[in-house]
Amino acid sequence: TSVDLVQAEAGTAGREMQRRYYCPAAYAATKLVLDGLLLRALPALLFALPFYFLMGLNPAALQFFTFLLVLIGFSAAVGALALGFASGLDSPGKTLLAMNLVLLLGVLFGGFLANKGSIPAWLRWVSWLSVFRYSWEALAINELSGVDLFLSAPGVALSLPVRGEVFLQIIGVHTDLFVADIAVLAAIYAACCVFVVVVVSWRNRQRRE
Repeated sequence: TSVDLVQAEAGTAGREMQRRYYCPAAYAATKLVLDGLLLRALPALLFALPFYFLMGLNPAALQFFTFLLVLIGFSAAVGALALGFASGLDSPGKTLLAMNLVLLLGVLFGGFLANKGSIPAWLRWVSWLSVFRYSWEALAINELSGVDLFLSAPGVALSLPVRGEVFLQIIGVHTDLFVADIAVLAAIYAACCVFVVVVVSWRNRQRRE
């Protein structure tokens, strides 16, 4: 990630922003664009091109590009959040600790490790903030909608077909939320970008004082 670079150049960038060589928003936007293109979109493309088909996923073009879009969106949102923490905290260790806590909570309550319906009601709100939830739901709907799954059990010779939509409903994923999941993922990325700009502006204001 660009966490180390952002914190290594924090002093220099701070002095340049105080001298008005560029504004905090321009600095944050530059970091977000470079991080998004070079460290998020390009690696996601290089990963998806060979491994998507090697994993035996749906080879249709629409499903592949949807997978790539969600993968880039997820990676970009996490990267932008890391940039926000890196801009506001004074050491890589603190940034990594904050990111680990956020991502761990996102995994635990995202619906992948545990069905959302089994999460206690007073903790269920955490799942609405999890970037894992929307990414995983979108990917599951993208791959399983419209296909027949043949499920078998040990000791049972019969293999029964199950529609992908039925299986998704069993695990608590509603297929009609696909567009909403993509939209929320994009909104989370936008919110993380705003978070970066706000944090950079706040730190710049602190240096002036």
